[in-house]
Amino acid sequence: MSLSRLPVIVFALVAIGFASDLALIWPSLPARVATHFDLAGHPNGWSSREQLLSMTAVLTILLGCAIVGARLIKSVSLDSLNVPNRDYWLAPERSDATLEALVAWLRWLLVFVFTFIVTLASGGAHANLRAPIQFSTDTLLLIVGFLACVLVMIGWLVWRFRLPPPQTH
Repeated sequence: MSLSRLPVIVFALVAIGFASDLALIWPSLPARVATHFDLAGHPNGWSSREQLLSMTAVLTILLGCAIVGARLIKSVSLDSLNVPNRDYWLAPERSDATLEALVAWLRWLLVFVFTFIVTLASGGAHANLRAPIQFSTDTLLLIVGFLACVLVMIGWLVWRFRLPPPQTH
């Protein structure tokens, strides 16, 4: 298996897991579900079950298309790309590897964003099964974890595109 396909596979597994979870609890969800919660976990936004399903399906399709379409980065003009030390990394002998790294990075970022969104959506759906409706207090941990992942990814991108040390002969 090619490592370039790994984020696509992870995305598909997360999507299947989320769809399975939603399918299992679907019959138990009320017709009107809480879909937005305040910081204390209390519902403050509502929609129908069908709207919840439509919203998550559209987000899944859009992010899935973005993950697959990330390869389009390779078709843009190198002049339009802004990476640190661009003259070095976009030189003809390195541009293909640079573009592959950017595609992989973007795919993983989208996988993290999707996982964050479906985790929130699943938590929100499950909150509707409680009386009273209450979102888990672990939400803050989820948000902090997501932000930590994004910071690590940005750090990796800066590290990846630093200038290599000068070579001595």
